[in-house]
Amino acid sequence: MRVHVKFTQYDLLENRSSVIADGNGILSGNRLLYPEKENPSCRNEILFEEERIVLKRSADVSSETQLLKGKPGMARVISPYGEMFLETMLERFCRSESVWEAVYRILSDGEPVVYQRLVWEITPLEDDLHAGMKNID
Repeated sequence: MRVHVKFTQYDLLENRSSVIADGNGILSGNRLLYPEKENPSCRNEILFEEERIVLKRSADVSSETQLLKGKPGMARVISPYGEMFLETMLERFCRSESVWEAVYRILSDGEPVVYQRLVWEITPLEDDLHAGMKNID
């Protein structure tokens, strides 16, 4: 199903927020696909299940972050400089038809290097509305 996605990232360490995506995407069950607003060639895939959330970002610096309910997960970052693995901790999450939300930390040597609240606002589009979907299809 084609949807409008507004994805806001709240940095809880720096107390600031950024709108990363505000455009069209595709929702299929527990899976959401969308491009970034400032970098349309960068694709994001979110898998939001009952026991885990998987965040995938495909760009010149790519990442796959596994957030697991009740236990540590792993973030894998791939850049031109190599590959890095960091521990993740999912603090809380919730999902409704129109909003997906997760709060998590990425740890290095037990200390948070990332502490974020992620919010995806999802609105269904009419079937014949295809504006902006060239980067998804």
